[in-house]
Amino acid sequence: MNKFRFFKIATVAFLGLLLASCSSTNQAYFNTLKLAFKANQSQQVTLEMVRQSQADLLQVQIGEKPTAFMALGFIENNLNKWVSADNAIIKIHHGVIVATEGFEHDLLYTSNVKENPLTDTAMVNFSWQRQVDIASVGYGLVIEGQWRIQQNEAISILEQSFDTQKITEQVTFPKTGPYIDTQTQWQNTYWVNSTNGELLKASVKIMPQAPRIQMTYVSRAARYIAQQEASQ
Repeated sequence: MNKFRFFKIATVAFLGLLLASCSSTNQAYFNTLKLAFKANQSQQVTLEMVRQSQADLLQVQIGEKPTAFMALGFIENNLNKWVSADNAIIKIHHGVIVATEGFEHDLLYTSNVKENPLTDTAMVNFSWQRQVDIASVGYGLVIEGQWRIQQNEAISILEQSFDTQKITEQVTFPKTGPYIDTQTQWQNTYWVNSTNGELLKASVKIMPQAPRIQMTYVSRAARYIAQQEASQ
C-alpha cells in the first residue's frame, strides 16, 4: 500500500475514534488534529485558526517534510507532551526536547533536566552536561552543551513581529560508531519573547544524523497578540 495512503487512512481512523468520545477534552483534540491533518496537506494556518483551537498548538517541521501541527496533550512535572495527528509524540522540558515517540531513532531518556538552562533564561550562560538514550544508537551518551545569550532578534509568527532574545547551544555529541573519528558538533537555537520570557521558536537536532526540527509555539504567539490588542 502507498505510504501516504496508509498514513491518510490511519489518521482518519484515529480521528474517528476521537470523535466517538463524548468528553470535551477528546473533542478538543479531534478539532486540533483535524487542523494538523490539513496542515500536512500544505494548507496555510492563520491567526484566527489558531485562536479557534481548543488545545495549544505547536507548529513543527522536521527536515524537508511538510509543516505539521501538534496538540498539547498534558503538562506534568514541567514536561509538556505534544501529540501529532499520526500519533507521534515530543516531550519538552522548558523548551528542550527530552524524549520522543514515533521517530526513526527515538530519544528515550534525558538525564539531569534540573540543570536545563532554559528553566531560568537569566542564567543561561553556562554549560549543561546530560546523558541521553537513543533507540538503535546508544545508551548513556554524554552530551555537552555550551549555552550563550546572543543579541535580540525580531522574528515573524502568524504575520506578526516579535522582539526576542536569541539563545544558542553549541552541542558536542560523542562517538557512537567505528566510522566516526571525531565528536560531532552542531548548534541549537531558541528564541524567547523579550517581553514575557516565553519560548516562541526553536531550531534543534537531537543527534548528528537526525533531521533538524523547527518548532514554533503558535498558540503562545496568538495569546500574546491578543494581549497586545487588548492593551491598545
